[in-house]
Amino acid sequence: MLFKTVYGPELESVYFLLEKDGPMKQEELIGSFVCAVSDSNASFANIKDAIAFLKTAGIISFEKQEYWAVYKNLDSIGFKTNLIRHMRALKKSRSKLDSYFIGLIDRIYIKPNRLFNNNLHSKINSIDLPSACSEEKVNAWRRVLEYLGLGYRGYSGLAIIYDISLVNKIICDWKETEGPLQIFLEDHFSQYLPWSTQKGEIALALEFPLLQLEEQGVISLHAKQDMPYKGYLDKRKVKWIIKEGG
Repeated sequence: MLFKTVYGPELESVYFLLEKDGPMKQEELIGSFVCAVSDSNASFANIKDAIAFLKTAGIISFEKQEYWAVYKNLDSIGFKTNLIRHMRALKKSRSKLDSYFIGLIDRIYIKPNRLFNNNLHSKINSIDLPSACSEEKVNAWRRVLEYLGLGYRGYSGLAIIYDISLVNKIICDWKETEGPLQIFLEDHFSQYLPWSTQKGEIALALEFPLLQLEEQGVISLHAKQDMPYKGYLDKRKVKWIIKEGG
């Protein structure tokens, strides 16, 4: 159900309406959006798809014939990071493809350490999927990933590089103020997004925003050669991360 015909921003709109005015029945929720636009038929389908997407991801719940927001007091970036974390953890759903929504990033981009791919329909369907993924579903996947800050569409393809604000939020949500980079990546960041290449290094999709955050003074990265942890970032052999604002 995650591979619905959605664009991204409507996911946030539906969620925050529920957070502010919910719980709401489906007809109330749909009516709140349809009355604001001229093409009611298109809006009805789009909002239903957005509701199904959020419910499958588990970031809204359905109880007593009403939809509820799972979290309170989120901002836009908080909504996105929580939605990503829910999708990352998704194992079972009505659609067998749903557990591949984030997993496709890992298999096509992160493991081979590639930033850009085109001809995605063929690449995705060359993977041993439980069912075929249509062009429409692939395009919906690309749109949502771009909205979430995980990549950029262009040249009939998709580049995966994690948005710096998204990475910063994930770091801010880490309960520690500093610690081994390996532990941060394996125990915390991996709850949200894939990061490790086939060789066990940090993929470029995460390396670039980490270096940007370091340049901005938001984090600092240190070698600490005496530490019994894996070193990252090539010759730098970084083993320690510090949240400078923490």
